[in-house]
Amino acid sequence: MDKGKSAHAAATPGIDYGSPVITGLIRGMLPFALMKLIEERPRHGSELIRAISDMTGGAWTPSPGSVYPVLRKLEQEGHLSGEWERTQSAPKRIYQLTGSGRQALPDLRQRLVAQLTTARYLIDEHLAALTQDPDHGHQGKTVQD
Repeated sequence: MDKGKSAHAAATPGIDYGSPVITGLIRGMLPFALMKLIEERPRHGSELIRAISDMTGGAWTPSPGSVYPVLRKLEQEGHLSGEWERTQSAPKRIYQLTGSGRQALPDLRQRLVAQLTTARYLIDEHLAALTQDPDHGHQGKTVQD
């Protein structure tokens, strides 16, 4: 199975979680999702990866290569703070949301909603154009109708 994909995602016919459209949407949502999860309680990276996988019903398990750079960027921007914690296996960086991060969440949510709304509109427009009956050209009438 490909890295970053769950059994559920692999079993979902017709959805290519590696496609540029899907990965672009996911990348755009990742900072917000990470910050919302950390807002609930401090967490480390692998815990965040599991939480996102659980949240999506296993449809998407982000790779460490996509999560850790976002966490570092959010920390550099001052939205997260991280501290190393010793564990029996290996040290883990535990992230907390900062005051700046709490203030940034509503704006980040608003921008994400606007971007997803635009994406949905564009997808609907392209889907309508692609599913028109090519013989009759009736807009909105699909081949299945």
